[in-house]
Amino acid sequence: MLTRPTGVQVRPDPTRVVARLFIPGLAEVGPTGSRAGAVIARILQFDEDSLDDLLAGIDERFGSRHRHLAEIFDQNAERVMTLVGPDVDMTAARRRLIGACFTHEYSIEGAALCNPSIVALPEPGPGGSARFVMSVRGIGEGHRSSIGFRTGSVTADGEVTVDDPSPHAHSVTGTPGIHHRSVFHARLDLLGDDFANIAHLLGTLPPTFDDAELGVALDTLAADAALRRLTPLTIGHITELARWSYQVEFAEDTDVSERVLWPHAPPEYHGMEDARFVRFTNDDGTVTYFGTYTAFDRSNISQQLLQTDDFRTFTSSPIAGAAALGKGLALFPRKVQGRYMALTRADRETNGLASSDDIHHWATTETIQTPEQPREVLQLGNCGS
Repeated sequence: MLTRPTGVQVRPDPTRVVARLFIPGLAEVGPTGSRAGAVIARILQFDEDSLDDLLAGIDERFGSRHRHLAEIFDQNAERVMTLVGPDVDMTAARRRLIGACFTHEYSIEGAALCNPSIVALPEPGPGGSARFVMSVRGIGEGHRSSIGFRTGSVTADGEVTVDDPSPHAHSVTGTPGIHHRSVFHARLDLLGDDFANIAHLLGTLPPTFDDAELGVALDTLAADAALRRLTPLTIGHITELARWSYQVEFAEDTDVSERVLWPHAPPEYHGMEDARFVRFTNDDGTVTYFGTYTAFDRSNISQQLLQTDDFRTFTSSPIAGAAALGKGLALFPRKVQGRYMALTRADRETNGLASSDDIHHWATTETIQTPEQPREVLQLGNCGS
């Protein structure tokens, strides 16, 4: 197979920012302790006649960099309104100014842009070209990583075009997701929780379940405490693991390149790294886009799985098992002899091949490539299946 450079370079743009909630005093470095109450108290002292001018100045400086900036301010104000007494008469302008003071811009590509992953889209492009979506790892301020997207096309002659991204970038707040029983089994076993009690609890749940069903199961077990008792530590592990699954949905009027998957779950607190997307063909011929990525909480790494049909609505959930303990899990684009297949670097150094009948649980791996060449002395890995 002959290859040649496309002439296309995808570069980071430090001016692309997302607007995030910011709580003064709760930064990652320096003294801790929220200063939110003091900030709000100062804003409440501002003269009402000055508020419109202050908001106009903020909009003039920052409005062009965001879609619906005023709505973002209102949303962030709502999240800190518990600090405002019920007897305070709050105008819309003062409320919005509070939201502005609790908002900061984060440059999602301020440090680097790397680790692209490309999948084909079903609809053709101009002149019969193939359209694609490319995920990118944006490394921003403080080296926190998020997942962004680009679109483009490739012709039959191999001419590649990557569309200019939107100047706007936008992240959305996640909502609770669906849990997988096999993942709970594997993760709780890894933590050393009591096997008999965990098996009994999970045995009352279906293979997939939500927060409400998990709550009912925990309540039932608590009522049977004389026979089966979960320690507070185990209950803490269960409720924490439930936070690892979530979903996000972007507005239809946003461009794919505006959508930024921002860390939500505890294991990805400090970054969502190295997504490997695949256009997966199901047994019935339908197509699902899966993306495996490394979650980093600043101390530990783990694997998460993204799933989407349209690159507008995404679900994220953890992957468990010995074959998924490291980095670089890359799904094959279809099952092989009825089983999911994946490349993996579970031992951090070699390439392995894993198979499973459960896409969320990968128990074993077989080494297929070990470092031999000088360029491989540090480790091997993959860029996708």
